[in-house]
Amino acid sequence: MSDRLRTLLTITLALTGLYLYGFPSATLPYAVAIVAHVVLGVGLLVLLLPMAIRLFAGQPAAARLGWLVLAVGGVLGVVLIKTGGTLPYHRVVIAHFAVSALGGAILLAAWLGRRGILAGHPALAGVRWALVAALVFATAVGAT
Repeated sequence: MSDRLRTLLTITLALTGLYLYGFPSATLPYAVAIVAHVVLGVGLLVLLLPMAIRLFAGQPAAARLGWLVLAVGGVLGVVLIKTGGTLPYHRVVIAHFAVSALGGAILLAAWLGRRGILAGHPALAGVRWALVAALVFATAVGAT
């Protein structure tokens, strides 16, 4: 699987997830977003399984951790396919959101580091991780 496809699926899932969490409504675009999120999420999880077996060879440690955490978020998503995102399972929805956001944040920080953004010194890496954490936190708070 190409890195571009994996990245595209991850970004699309993040955007549809933010839309679903931030704007819940009984509308046609919302229903389309649900179906797209489920189909793309299952697709990404299926594509990540062979990678997990190879232990993400050639990936930096942060990227391996990010993909692993994102896969756990995908498993929680599969649980939601079975149970539904109804009120009795609201904690599973929150766990899916939180774990997936954490995986995405780790991947974003690792990607920025590979691109040389706030890299080269441990203090700069700390600033990079703090900025990504602040971005994810602000996005989560803004979506509620």
